[in-house]
Amino acid sequence: MQVNRIKKSIIYLLILLVYIYSTQWLLKYFHNIKGKTFIHFPYFYSSIIISILFGMIINIDYIVNEIKKQGKWKVNLEKLVLVGIPSLFLIFYETIYYLMDFSFLPSFLKLILYSESFEIFTSILLGHILITSIYKE
Repeated sequence: MQVNRIKKSIIYLLILLVYIYSTQWLLKYFHNIKGKTFIHFPYFYSSIIISILFGMIINIDYIVNEIKKQGKWKVNLEKLVLVGIPSLFLIFYETIYYLMDFSFLPSFLKLILYSESFEIFTSILLGHILITSIYKE
């Protein structure tokens, strides 16, 4: 039993390493295009999608366990609405910033929301929420 758990952990680690390596290569490629052409959108959207998928991959054991269960699939709408939609808003804050007036926000909060690391964090959180809000009953 212990050997099976170790094998699963090694396979999981290898999947994560391959994913991280390949996505970093892809992001570097899009970053080079952004530097040459000044087109920001491929890099921006690919980094969001990659981070959301990473949030899903780190919860793959949860969904595998749910697949093994008997029952009907359900969706936790409360979790999606209360955490998923705000995180989606925070991911696209950089884009929404130019469409709406956010002058009421304090400067330090704008600085946090506009940072790339915050965008990546909220993207990973959204991927986690998308996976863990699906369950079998």
